[in-house]
Amino acid sequence: MRDLAPPNKQEERLLLLIIKQLPKKDILKTGTLFSAGGKQCLDCLIWSMSDCEALLEVDLDSEIAVTGRLICEAAYIDRPYGLLWRSGRKIGVDFDP
Repeated sequence: MRDLAPPNKQEERLLLLIIKQLPKKDILKTGTLFSAGGKQCLDCLIWSMSDCEALLEVDLDSEIAVTGRLICEAAYIDRPYGLLWRSGRKIGVDFDP
């Protein structure tokens, strides 16, 4: 199971630096996060995405499922995800193989 303790500032900067170095494609489309149990769905904005992760934006007070599916019909995305980090409205997710 993943440790979802909030990263400290140094860890957060390191994560953002690593994420920025990966080749990404800017998407800027709306999508939906579905929890693994399918009982919860949440609208999101997909900022950018690589083959293994994505940068999303959600409402500040939203509860995010640790695992689930990211679906965006406009960008032909339907992928299982795992929550990596959260900083305010921005979240990082990775995609399960």
